[in-house]
Amino acid sequence: MGTRFLQFIPLFLIGQLLIGCTQTSFTSLKPPATVGARGDIIPPAPVGDPEYCLGDRSVASPFAGGSGTPQEPYEICNVAQLNRVRTNLSAHFVLKHHLDLNGLAFLPFDSFSGSFDGENHEIRNWTYPGDGSYSGSYVGLFSEVTGSLTNLRMTNVSVVSGKSAMGGMVGYLTNGTVENCATVSGSITSTGDINGNGSWAVGGLVGGISNNTSFLRKSWSGVNVDAGHSYGGGGLTAGLGVEFTIEDSYATGNVTGYWMVGGLTAGSGNGGSEVTLIRSYALGAVTQPPGGGGWGTWGTGGLIANASTCTATDSYWNTDATVDSACGNGLTLAQLKDQTSFGGWDFTTIWLVFPGATPSLR
Repeated sequence: MGTRFLQFIPLFLIGQLLIGCTQTSFTSLKPPATVGARGDIIPPAPVGDPEYCLGDRSVASPFAGGSGTPQEPYEICNVAQLNRVRTNLSAHFVLKHHLDLNGLAFLPFDSFSGSFDGENHEIRNWTYPGDGSYSGSYVGLFSEVTGSLTNLRMTNVSVVSGKSAMGGMVGYLTNGTVENCATVSGSITSTGDINGNGSWAVGGLVGGISNNTSFLRKSWSGVNVDAGHSYGGGGLTAGLGVEFTIEDSYATGNVTGYWMVGGLTAGSGNGGSEVTLIRSYALGAVTQPPGGGGWGTWGTGGLIANASTCTATDSYWNTDATVDSACGNGLTLAQLKDQTSFGGWDFTTIWLVFPGATPSLR
């Protein structure tokens, strides 16, 4: 058939084509966790209940169960059902099985105001089909979130775009919540220009954050980010809101860009901006090509590049990879693998650490 756009393929046909592969793709995922190149732990996706989505639920239409309410969210067992999220973007959903989007031109969901609970399941191999196929301003699996995303993982994401904001999971977070979510691997590349088409926010998990009524916590990204000539890029999120907070989160990917780039977040270039980082860290190298943005110390930061008021509580960056940061405390990679470096962190209910590895979220 070739690659087709899921927004336009008849839904019954998607179900027939995809149900078989999506029911068995990930049932073999089991512990133990693996250790990344920088000593970061990559927790495995939980095995969950591989039997739940078999039988009638695998072919149920439009969803495997539920009524779309907070008490009874729509249940998603296959890619066809995932695609139906776009038909009711204010409803409530729960993902009941790992899904693989490999080879599918799956378009972003538009502005999402409902709730989506991944139940710690994983969506794998999402590749953004390209700006020529999508008319929205923001790019992520969820282009804009004003509702909530929780307990969702994505692996091997790939985004190349010139849109104004882009991230592996969320393009723009505005008055919404992202909690206990991760983009484990992949790359985000901006082809836009802040001085041309207004490209401004590029992040591994979330592109831009509107303000402090949006919440990003207990989340992480291992995605590499190339912000190009966009205004800002960050390993977890570009951020760039006038006021925002990141809590109990981390990024391990490398970040590069000509303007304002940070290992965890770019921060904000707005006058009077306030960025608060709590119990968070970044591992990757942050670089700026020669002749970058010309903003001096606004250019790069191991943890954060810039903010008018920058507050970092028990938050760190890797000095073996990047020299300085607008705020936070620099530690060597060896120190970042030592639990005693993280005073004030909760290693009982939020964080865990393995010998020879940096902390990861439970």
